[in-house]
Amino acid sequence: MHSSGDDTLRLPLPRRPYGIETFRVEATVEDEPVHAQWDGRWAIVSKLLCERVELARAVEETFVEAGVTSRFEHPALRRSPEAFMLAVVTCCDDIDVVEFEIRGHHRVITSDVGHSVPRLPED
Repeated sequence: MHSSGDDTLRLPLPRRPYGIETFRVEATVEDEPVHAQWDGRWAIVSKLLCERVELARAVEETFVEAGVTSRFEHPALRRSPEAFMLAVVTCCDDIDVVEFEIRGHHRVITSDVGHSVPRLPED
C-alpha cells in the first residue's frame, strides 16, 4: 500500500485473465466524498473508504474463522478486482456512479438511473 501524499492510497491489485478490466466508483462515506479507481494494475482509493473496506474485510474474516460463512477456495479470488469493487460499493453510504469495463463493454451505473447503462466505445 502506497500513500500518494493526499487523501488517497495506491494499492496493487493485479488483473486476472478474465473479469473486469477497469473500474471507477464515486460515492460518499460519512457525508465525505470518496472515490476508488482501478486501472488494471493499481487501485487508487480515498483513505476513508480504504479504512471502511479494511474493516469490512476484517469482519468477514472473523465470520469465516467462526465458521459462519465460507471463504472463497482460492486466495486470488479473495483479492480479485471484482471482490474489491464489491467491497468498495458495499462500504459506501451513497453511491453517485459505478463504472466498469468487462470484455470490452463499458458499463455505467448511476444513482439517478438506478440501473446499468451501456456506454458506446469512444472512437
